[in-house]
Amino acid sequence: MDQVKSPLKWAGGKANMVPIIKDLWQGHEDRMFISPFLGGGSVELALNPASIVVSDLNSSLVNFWRHLKRGKVMTISEFREAFCAAREEAVSAWVDQGKSEDHAVYLAMRDRLNEIRTTHKGLISAEHASLFYCISRNSFNALWRTRKDGVYMNVPPRDRWDNGANSFEGWRERIQRWLTFHCDWKSLEYPDEAFIYADPPYHSIKNGFTSYAGEFSWSDQAELAKQLSIHAGPVVLHNAATPAIIGLYEELEFELIYVNGSRRISANGDRTPEKELIAIKNI
Repeated sequence: MDQVKSPLKWAGGKANMVPIIKDLWQGHEDRMFISPFLGGGSVELALNPASIVVSDLNSSLVNFWRHLKRGKVMTISEFREAFCAAREEAVSAWVDQGKSEDHAVYLAMRDRLNEIRTTHKGLISAEHASLFYCISRNSFNALWRTRKDGVYMNVPPRDRWDNGANSFEGWRERIQRWLTFHCDWKSLEYPDEAFIYADPPYHSIKNGFTSYAGEFSWSDQAELAKQLSIHAGPVVLHNAATPAIIGLYEELEFELIYVNGSRRISANGDRTPEKELIAIKNI
């Protein structure tokens, strides 16, 4: 398995953008790399900077990456076996309601995840990390949606169970240099010489889908763009190519690169790609 690619299936992942970002990164390899919207980590894994700071507001996601770094995340097949043995009654209760075995396991795992997130017992545990990996790999369209109180919403499972990777060792080695924070982009420090790669929740006029969890408003989009526009070092900013975003970035004098995106997430399963752009400065 190619362990430069992310171990996660992540809505909005940027694996297809890696060649473009790699070209922009060339010549800046000695700089600190800062990624305030980590997500699935495809770009960060592929570039493999010597000095790197990453962050995300998704506590389950950050907990996963931290435990992966420590070698504490179980593979899906291992965790499923242990989970079903420990929570046989919970799985059986869903089977008794007519669910298939895979569907029942998924729902029992979701129930356990929500128990952790609502009680905050085990929130930074290896169990939470393994649950996150199992559920995110097996949710419909790789969606991860939570309410403001942290409860994982009723995203259905994918049609066929996915056991994911057989080993995490390659990824674990690659992320040992990561400094990983659970915070928003405003809470990080940005040294003047740092290379910033920002991939915020997209602005969208197609279906109103602008964030995977919580809200990232237009004022947030504008504030982020304005702050990055005055950064002294290199900046790469990724977003959907909506008229409002194009106007904002052009006004702030970013150079724009238009690309065909992989973003195909909607409530009705529409797989039509959206046009995206990469805004750059000081490259």
